[in-house]
Order: sequence, then C-alpha cells, then structure tokens
Amino acid sequence: MSLCDDLLLCNFPKCRVKLSGYAWVTSCSHIFCEKHGDMEFSQSPATCPACNNTLSGRMDIARTELSPSEEQKAIILSGLRPEIVLDICSRALAFWTYQVYHERLYQQYNYSKAEQHLKQMEKLYSHQIQSKESELAGMKGNPPRMRSSEAPSPPFFCSSPFDDARNSAFCSPLNRQEQHNAPSSRGFKIMRM
Repeated sequence: MSLCDDLLLCNFPKCRVKLSGYAWVTSCSHIFCEKHGDMEFSQSPATCPACNNTLSGRMDIARTELSPSEEQKAIILSGLRPEIVLDICSRALAFWTYQVYHERLYQQYNYSKAEQHLKQMEKLYSHQIQSKESELAGMKGNPPRMRSSEAPSPPFFCSSPFDDARNSAFCSPLNRQEQHNAPSSRGFKIMRM
C-alpha cells in the first residue's frame, strides 16, 4: 500500500468520491469516477466537466485501471526506450502533482470559508450574550412592576362534598358541632370520626 492511495478524488463538481478500480482521465489533467466519466464522455464532442475544455482528440480521454495487476505492471512499459519510460513517468508524476496541488487549494478554500463563518457566528453570539447580560443586569437592578391591568385575578375555587368535609376539619370546634347537627346543603351529612 502506497502513501498516495487515497489522494485521488473525482474532479466532478459535488462528487469528490475516492477513486478506486477504474477511472477516466483527461488530457487537461482531470480525473473522474466511472459513473460521471461514463455519463459525461458518452457524447461527442466531449467536454471536461471540471474546466470545460473540449476533448475532441483521440487520446484526450482515457479509461484507466488505477490498481493494475502485477502482470500488467511487468509488461506495460516493456520494450520502450528508457527516455520514453522516464517521459511517461514524469507526465504521470506531473498529473499527481497537479491533483494534489488542486486538492490542497480546495481544502484551503473550504477552511477559509469555515473560518469566516465561525468568526461571524462568534460575533453574533457575543453580541447576543452582551445583550442578554445587560438585560439581566437591568432586571436585577429594577424588578419589573406590574401594571394594574396585569394584576393577578383571585383564584377560582370549585367546591364539592369532599372539599366541604376537608374544610370542616379546619373549622373551630363550635362550628364543627353546628355543621354536625345541620344537614349539608348538598344532602350530605358530615360525620365525626
């Protein structure tokens, strides 16, 4: 496993999937997953979805295997002169350098956007905290007064035979004797226990 296994990402806008298996490469140094490569390069003339270059040449688009077998590696450059092999290798390294460089730019752009958003949110929250702290300090110093229209109304009580029995337990002994002798207005008689 090499250090660069996970560096190649699909260059299709909003895809950015890690590439494995097969991919589509272009002469303008872009690479695409199979799904988007098949979709974009099936029409003629093809256009690069990353930079809008027209890809009309026979070798402007190629489908490539990203993890060739050992047999393919052994034969793919066999028979070529060393300067051609070095030229191919330098072009492949230039492709990787281009991809890594643009990925770094993309990550820096996302970082700066996130940093700006964070600063805006910090400013907003600090303003809200200051506002709430001053509001709280004002409430501690001057408790709000109720206007006469906001005065609480007396509670509404419902009375039942059970409430009458409970209330009679708290009455004076004379009242309790009177209530014992007199029948309840609801037809219930309060009994002494």
